[in-house]
Amino acid sequence: MEIQITGRHLDVSGEVREYVSGKVDRLTKHFDGMHRVELTASSEGDAFRVEMVVHAVRGMRLAAEGKGTSLLFAIDQVVDRMDRQVSKL
Repeated sequence: MEIQITGRHLDVSGEVREYVSGKVDRLTKHFDGMHRVELTASSEGDAFRVEMVVHAVRGMRLAAEGKGTSLLFAIDQVVDRMDRQVSKL
């Protein structure tokens, strides 16, 4: 599975990339048909916004968004939302 992490108006460190990889591995426990995960993090003033798009089998595309005052909190929020969508599959 390919994981693409992009930062808009901020640099994404290696620690954040490892954190995201660990969180995305949690999603594969519910659904192993994911081909690619795109995560885009952006800084909006004093808040962070994280968007996640999962490309899965049969052309399925799932999307979720998280916001928070901390980048890690926003990542947790978007992964939790995506986890709920994936578990329904």
